[in-house]
Amino acid sequence: MRILQVGKYTQDKPGGVETAVYTLCRELAKEHDVELLAASPSREGRTRAEGRFTEHVLPTWLTAASTPLVPALVSRLRAARGFDVVQVSLQNPMAVLAVLLARPAGRLVAWYHHDIVRQKRLGRAFAPLQAAFLRRADAIVATSREYAEGSEALRAFVDKIHVIELGVDAGSLGLEGAEEPARRLRARFGGPLIVFVGRLVYYKGLGCLLEAMRGLDARLLVVGSGPLEAELRAAAARPGLAGRVFFEAVPHDRPLGPYWLAADAAVLPSTERTEAFGLSLVEAMHCGKPVVATRLGTGTTTVCRDGVNGLVVEPGDPAGLRAALARLLADPALSRRLGEAGRALARERFSAEAMARSFVELYGRLAARPC
Repeated sequence: MRILQVGKYTQDKPGGVETAVYTLCRELAKEHDVELLAASPSREGRTRAEGRFTEHVLPTWLTAASTPLVPALVSRLRAARGFDVVQVSLQNPMAVLAVLLARPAGRLVAWYHHDIVRQKRLGRAFAPLQAAFLRRADAIVATSREYAEGSEALRAFVDKIHVIELGVDAGSLGLEGAEEPARRLRARFGGPLIVFVGRLVYYKGLGCLLEAMRGLDARLLVVGSGPLEAELRAAAARPGLAGRVFFEAVPHDRPLGPYWLAADAAVLPSTERTEAFGLSLVEAMHCGKPVVATRLGTGTTTVCRDGVNGLVVEPGDPAGLRAALARLLADPALSRRLGEAGRALARERFSAEAMARSFVELYGRLAARPC
């Protein structure tokens, strides 16, 4: 099978969508021919092959409202030939417009990661184009049943929706030989240690997390970078937090296993539906760590099941977040039980193999339909 994936950015620009796209491409490429079109963070383009996976990085002219303008995407899609499936990750207005203009051959799959939440004007202007794209799609893949049911944009297309949960390549976490680096991290940051991994952006709820850390006898390690970094560092330097909150920017190709192994608990305090799934929680679960997440009506509560593999709190509630973290730190037996349950759940449902297998099954069903 020949599969064309249309992503948004390359994996050089960290984010959950980019991680999911590259994980799927590499897993599919074990048995299929896969090509990916993605935007460069600059005007430089390149093509790189890795076995049966070929990545085409297209130059970006400019970026507006978190959307890369990539004119070459239209011509690339027009020239695409012989693909059984063309799969587009959303949200990406440029890709939607390019597909509608180019009309590439092959079954069209929309991989719907999240709604447009913050750019409300853009969302309203883009809605007719997105609706036209979704009408043309042969299938729409949502990452969780909760997100599909809560998305206004998907309500008119319920007959096309398929739920395929995201998965993590456990091998990419670098767990083999990670114990010693984890011990060094623990010695460096101290403990008990709570770890957050993600971009430092508005919807991650990091301001709420910093407030929750007040009065909590623990350290916080924030792994990531983003536009709010300076603001968050300043907040973390204030009395009551100074010396207990640490920031670490980690390159996208550095395994995160040692960071998760050094943690007592993982936290994802997001406050908006832009947080559609929570891949960082899955990574922590693969490492046997209990997780704390917020109830957003998205995949975060598919991944973090309250009382099963973690604790779920209301978004934007520092006191509730503090109480959940304190409960885990005060009860090692509970933390161990939740962590072990999370590891089993991650291996069973949230693996790269399971995700790719579900997509291949969907592609097969689409191919069997009459044109």
